Amino acid sequence: MLKFEFDKNTMAENISQREALKKSRSVFYIGSSCLLVLCLFAITNAYLGNHLAALIKCVFMVPIAISTYRSRLSPVPEWAVSVIAISLLMLLTFMMFFNETKLASSVWFLAAPMLLINAFGTKWGILISTAQLLVLTGLFYLFAEYYTAAFLVRFYFVYGLVAVTSYVLERNNVQAISSIKELLLRNAELERLLPICAWCKRIRDTDGDWQILESYMSKHSNVMFSHGVCDNCTHKQYGSARI
Repeated sequence: MLKFEFDKNTMAENISQREALKKSRSVFYIGSSCLLVLCLFAITNAYLGNHLAALIKCVFMVPIAISTYRSRLSPVPEWAVSVIAISLLMLLTFMMFFNETKLASSVWFLAAPMLLINAFGTKWGILISTAQLLVLTGLFYLFAEYYTAAFLVRFYFVYGLVAVTSYVLERNNVQAISSIKELLLRNAELERLLPICAWCKRIRDTDGDWQILESYMSKHSNVMFSHGVCDNCTHKQYGSARI
């Protein structure tokens, strides 16, 4: 029997655990940061006497706090990031409607593509980010007196830059994980004990057929063989003759 030290299941499990831990930390840090900012805003509104705005921010903090706490679980619930992203977008939309500082409120939307792509993946993240941008365009038109042309140009440019950058990073991450998983599947045959003939060194595959070692290894891995003659075989075949 020929044994290859390649444990696909262990490697796949380690990759999954690392990805789950990475996502858990990402959700926790995003949620904690949002809670801290909202808490500071709520305290500021309450101090300035705008108790309604402070109360609304506290209401939106509840689902974000729950999602942040649940992100400590493994695996992270699929809805955790979605709840944070949707809660923030709803709060920002509310701030644009009822806050006098609409220019400052709209700047927070620049983080929307990153949150949406992280929450819903590349495909749906880009689609929702585009829909969100259309909604923002309507709000900009509705409150046109607050926005200058220079601000809108810069806003659209930065929004697109954040969306494209987030999309590329997320897609590269997905492709890297997919490549690793594909490599594990291609080497699945090399993780078990291989029956090998004691005389001719042929290997028996899962169909019961006997294949030569070179053929079997080339078929189930990226190993390529280059044949040569060792010193011992040279001496046995040719004796002391010079080759």
